[in-house]
Order: sequence, then C-alpha cells, then structure tokens
Amino acid sequence: MEWLRKNKIFLIFGSLSAILLGIINLSFIYTTVSWDPTETSTMIYTEIVSELEEDGFQQISLEPVKDLKDGGGISKQTGIDVTFDGELYKKSNQWFKRNAKVVIRYHDYPDDLIELKGENLSKNSTQLVEQLQKIGFTNVVRVMEGEDEILSNQDLNELLINGEKITVGAEIFENDNSTYAFPKDAEVKVVYFEPLLTIPEIFRYDSYEDYNEYVEKLKDEGFTNIQVVSEASEIGFDKHLSYVSLDGKEYMELKKNRTNSTLPVKVRKSIPIIVTYKDSSEAIAKRNEEIAKQNEKIAKQRAYEEKIKNPASYQTVSYDAWIHEEIPVGTLARVTGEVIEVGEGGIISDAYIRISMDGMFNQDVYVSIDNDYFKSNILAEGDSVTLYGSVQGRKTYTTVLGASRTIPQMSVNFYNRN
Repeated sequence: MEWLRKNKIFLIFGSLSAILLGIINLSFIYTTVSWDPTETSTMIYTEIVSELEEDGFQQISLEPVKDLKDGGGISKQTGIDVTFDGELYKKSNQWFKRNAKVVIRYHDYPDDLIELKGENLSKNSTQLVEQLQKIGFTNVVRVMEGEDEILSNQDLNELLINGEKITVGAEIFENDNSTYAFPKDAEVKVVYFEPLLTIPEIFRYDSYEDYNEYVEKLKDEGFTNIQVVSEASEIGFDKHLSYVSLDGKEYMELKKNRTNSTLPVKVRKSIPIIVTYKDSSEAIAKRNEEIAKQNEKIAKQRAYEEKIKNPASYQTVSYDAWIHEEIPVGTLARVTGEVIEVGEGGIISDAYIRISMDGMFNQDVYVSIDNDYFKSNILAEGDSVTLYGSVQGRKTYTTVLGASRTIPQMSVNFYNRN
C-alpha cells in the first residue's frame, strides 16, 4: 500500500501517456471527413477530391453517372454520394480509415448529349421541329393543343423535352444564359396552337352568284378543311351560294350570336367548313328530258303525217284475214270498192260510207271519214273509190231489217274516185 501511495503519480502519468499515445496512433489510421454529407450534391467532384486529399485519403476513385442532373449549369458535375470501403458517408464527424478505398459518384452528361439555348429556338412550330432535328434529336413529334390568334406565324404553345418545359424566345432570355442539355433520343414534343382565322364576311348568301368566289376567299384566308356540296335548285340559280356551316353550325347563326357585332367571326384553321351551293343541273336535265321527249313526239307525229300522205305507205289486205282480226289495228291499208251506202256526219261526228270490197257484194267494209274532208270530197252511192286509211278491227251494226252484222272497219286518211 505504501508503494502504491509513493508511485500513484507515476501510475497516473503512465496511464495518460498510454491513452495519448493510443490517440496519436489512431489519428494516423482514422480520420473524419471535413464537410457535411448534405453538401455532397452541391460540390463539384473535383472539389470533393481536393477535400478528401486534404483529409488524408489517398485511394480515391471516380464513378461518373451518365445522367442530366448536373446540379445547375452545363460546366458543373456535382456529387451524388461518397463511400469508404463500401460504407456510405451519411452523417457528420463519421470516422474512416485513411487507407480506405474511397469512391465518388457524380453526375456526368451522356456521351450523345445535345446542348441548346432556348433563345436560339424558333417560335414557329414547323421551323422549330426542323431546328431540333437538324441539331440531332431523333424523337421529335409535333402536336396541336389549344387555339390562339397567331402573330407573325409564331404558333408555338410549348416545347417539352423528356417532360421538361423549355422556355423559347430571345426576349425571354435577354438576361438569362441558361443552357439545356438532353440526349439525342430524348422525347421531344413540340406543342403548337391552332391558328384562329377570320371567316370572310357574308352579308347575304345570294350576293355570291358563284360559290367558287367564296371558296377562294376561304383558301386565301388559310382554311384547309373545306367541303363543297350541292343542293337541288330551280332553274336560274345555278352555282349561287346557298349557305355555309362551320363544324355543323350555320354561319349566319354564329354571326348573329357574336357578343360584339362589330367583330369578325374567328374560328380554328382546321374547322370543318361546308359550302353548299344551288345546283339546277337536275332541274335542267329534267326540263331537257321533257323537251327531248316532246321533240321526239313531234318528230314521230310529223314522220307519221308524212308517211300517211304517201300512197306507197299503204298495203293491200285480205278481207278474210281482216274479218278474222288477223290484221293488227293501225295497219295502213289500201282498199278499192264500190260505195253502197253513204252517211253524212254531224257537228261532232264523222261521216261514213260502206263499200263492197273489190266489188264483192258479201265483203262490206265500214269506213269512217273526217266530216270536213268528206264535205270537200263528196262521195255518192255507186262511186268506185280507192281508200287509204288504217285498219280499226271490226264493227257490228244493225241492218235496216233489224239484223246484227259484223264487218271490217277502217278510218280513212284520204281517197280517190276511180
């Protein structure tokens, strides 16, 4: 005990020396990282390397991650995370071996990166598509969403690349030098407004006597979805404008329903427009058909009238065939015989005669004659006559003795006394 009391100071000193020596030895083996892990994503990978080297780490390797999360700016390649012998650095004052294998993962741009500035891009969607394809983008689509009045052909609604909205236009980038970067196969969507165009004014449909004049005005304005249809009309209004509809709505109704009657009617460029005009071709064709039929009828009538004036058009017929109705009604026949009976006509009735055909007393023929013609060409019983007329079948009459008798009948066109 006395020895312990005498050597207490030496023992305490020895213990402290041993502890201090251990701490000194550990400091050569372990060390802490000089920055907070939350700062990793804000530091460029070269800054992280410098910090680690200053902290005494020597086995440092880099692992670039090919993505677009650069942490702000095309020139920066910021950190993702740091591991020491596979252990993630995630809290402050964390100890690691100085000879630990350190891996720094950081954001790096893909090899097929395309850089672009919004201020250099066109606000015309068609030109913009050409620009983007020219600088290397391979997956560019142009779609229409929304409508607006387009000035100076600037119809761009928005530009989306991999879902990120890119601001386009030099005036917006006047004080902004931001640069965008995307891979060549990024999904590029060029969204454009459909232009609102002014429908040419119509005060009255019938003021356009030729619908083509209005169709040309629509085309000059820029409309492309135009359909022209006709409706049947009476003669005299052929090609006149009948009415115009826009997406199923009649133009005059749209015009009447405007909130401001002084403003023109504005609609989408691609709106379906139907221009209906009056077409009298059907009426004209029907009229021409009726005229043709009438002319044909007149021509046939004239031809028939010429035919029945020519004695050569008539044929001799057999009484036996006639009495047996074997000769068609209307057949032009030439008959010679002796007049055996004469009957004068009245105001509305024809004259008639009865002849014995070919002088045969038992071959009577009943003949009806136009009363005026008969009065100019009187026949008497006993006259020998050649008749030119048409077969009318048979006629039954009552004799003076009250008997019923059937004989051939004809209507005469003209005759000659022999």
